[in-house]
Amino acid sequence: MQSKPLVQDLDPHFNAPTISHVMAKTKISNKKDTYNSMIANGYLLAALTSTCMTIAYMDGVRKKKFWVPNFKTAKMGPCPYPPKKELWYIEVVNECNK
Repeated sequence: MQSKPLVQDLDPHFNAPTISHVMAKTKISNKKDTYNSMIANGYLLAALTSTCMTIAYMDGVRKKKFWVPNFKTAKMGPCPYPPKKELWYIEVVNECNK
């Protein structure tokens, strides 16, 4: 049985060379650049236009203050009958308040 190809096998930019923190600060100066660098590093984030996607949030993800799945571990399947956003929100809030 053949395994599915990984993101790093499909994306030629996935295994980009590492750069220093100082060099990153000069290259990553806005929200879009921060988002793109997080995606390039394997984080599975919400859409850039989402209200939760702030530089402070992405910085928290990078510093492991907040957890998000990554491309290596995320196994998403189809959802033919997705729940309403209101129900999804209630479930997430309940889980966070436990």
